[in-house]
Amino acid sequence: MAGVAPLFAPTSQPCAAAPAAATDTAAHTPGAALAACYNYPPSGNVQLDLKAINDIRDYHFPGGSHVDNSKGLFLPTVTNRDLAKILDTGLQDSRPWALNANNYYEKTFAYSGVGTKSAQAGGGPSNTITLVVAKFGDEDTGLADVITMYPANA
Repeated sequence: MAGVAPLFAPTSQPCAAAPAAATDTAAHTPGAALAACYNYPPSGNVQLDLKAINDIRDYHFPGGSHVDNSKGLFLPTVTNRDLAKILDTGLQDSRPWALNANNYYEKTFAYSGVGTKSAQAGGGPSNTITLVVAKFGDEDTGLADVITMYPANA
C-alpha cells in the first residue's frame, strides 16, 4: 500500500542456486553455518506493514471482524513480532511460489504452535502457514505487500 512504512522488510540476499559439489569445496565445510537467504516470490522483496497486520488480525484472529468457520486462526497470544518471525521463516523456506486464483503469489510452509485449522476442516492445531503476497511490488517502495498469512488446513 503506497505511503505505509513497512514494519518488516527482509534485507538478506535472495538464495542462489546451489553450486556444483565439484566446484565448491570451501563454501560448504561440514558443520559450518550457512548464511540466511530468502526465497522471495517473483515479485521481489516483501514488506509486512500495519495495514497487512490489521487485515490478518481481522480475518485470522479470534474475534476478528471477518472471521468465519472457513478460516484458520492464529492463537490470540501471537504478537506482531511473531507475525514478522513467521514471515521471515516463510521467506527462508525453499518451497516454490505459485500464482493463486486471485493472482497473488502464495506458498504453504511448515510452522506449528501458532494457530488452528478452520472449523470446517475440523479445527485442531495447524502445522503449516500459508503466506500470500502481491504479484507486483509497491509503486513507492518497490516491495511486494503481504496480502495475508494464516494457519493452513494442510
